[in-house]
Amino acid sequence: GFPGPREGGMHCRPPDVSAPRMGHGLGATVLAVAIGCLGLARAIARTWEPTFCGERPVPAARSLSLGAPFRGRLVGAKRFSDSPAARVLPRRHRPRCIRWGTGRLIAALQAAGAAVQGAFPGSPPLGVGDLSRARGGSIAPYSHSHQSGRDADLAFYLLDEREMPVEPDDFDRMLPWGPDLRGVRERAHRFDAARTWALVAALLADARIEVRFVLISEPLRLAMLAQARRRRASRA
Repeated sequence: GFPGPREGGMHCRPPDVSAPRMGHGLGATVLAVAIGCLGLARAIARTWEPTFCGERPVPAARSLSLGAPFRGRLVGAKRFSDSPAARVLPRRHRPRCIRWGTGRLIAALQAAGAAVQGAFPGSPPLGVGDLSRARGGSIAPYSHSHQSGRDADLAFYLLDEREMPVEPDDFDRMLPWGPDLRGVRERAHRFDAARTWALVAALLADARIEVRFVLISEPLRLAMLAQARRRRASRA
């Protein structure tokens, strides 16, 4: 369930810690931010793009993420609604209606987008890709995960050639990255390390979720760590 190998984005998994602790992976407190690839699944998705509109969540007093991200379901799901701080990417992801998650995930994404705009006035909304279906379960062919309301694909913040922030309508096809943090083949946009670090920092600071892993390509990792040092972020 990661953005594709030539896309600009990251994968976030903050499960709802209110899930009951039974079975493998239930109630685990993990958030992973990663760069990965869909491989064959992306090629299939280009020719077959199902949608899951019209599905309704299982009613419940609170959100429960049941099972594992790769085999699970979702009860009491909350719908991600577009806001000035964060929106579902409109070109491919909005029509899929894969915009449900635990209440904690939805709140954390909205708060992180707002935190970036607070730190950098004039920033565009956080770009959100696939989340989960209303009742969880498979979102094939888009991903093997995203089944239990814990996953979110997030777009990088980007700058254009005038160093102005870009509001993406899809994951930007930029990889591989050059040493100047521009795509080697597509030079129009540059990775915005400052805003993207502010996003990660907001997720790290959110008490509703706990970050265990940040997986990202080496040039971008170094740029993010440089931003963290400039802002004297805690090494913890």
